[in-house]
Amino acid sequence: MAYRSLLLLHSWMRWAVVIAGIVAAVVAIARWRKAAEGKSRSGLIYIILLDLQLLGGVVLLLLTPWFATLTTSPGSAMKNDVLRYWTIEHGFGMLVAIAVAHVGRVLERKAADPRAGRKRVAIAFAISILIILITMPWPFMKYARPLLRM
Repeated sequence: MAYRSLLLLHSWMRWAVVIAGIVAAVVAIARWRKAAEGKSRSGLIYIILLDLQLLGGVVLLLLTPWFATLTTSPGSAMKNDVLRYWTIEHGFGMLVAIAVAHVGRVLERKAADPRAGRKRVAIAFAISILIILITMPWPFMKYARPLLRM
């Protein structure tokens, strides 16, 4: 029961992450282009949602029977496209996207020139959300998930 509830939450929260990521990227690009001063909360919200989604994803991975197959028989897990996607590819892609977003925020804060910092975070958020959109299990894929799980 806990697995299904967490899967439902993870499924719905992905849309909050996607929306927050798009908003954060657009706001960061606009701030960079307009040389806007001050801070934007959209990036922080995106990072927080990413971290919460990561936590849920890790728990889901540990609870799934696929993880047991991966740990006991990694060779056979890698031969199965669906199993490989859910145990390796999806998680790796999302980890890269999260790392890119976090690095972008750090580079923004550490930049000597505020405009350069805004450029870095804009690029990082755009790359991050692009990776997320590429790595999501869309309905046309063989390892698809419904767009809105009920």
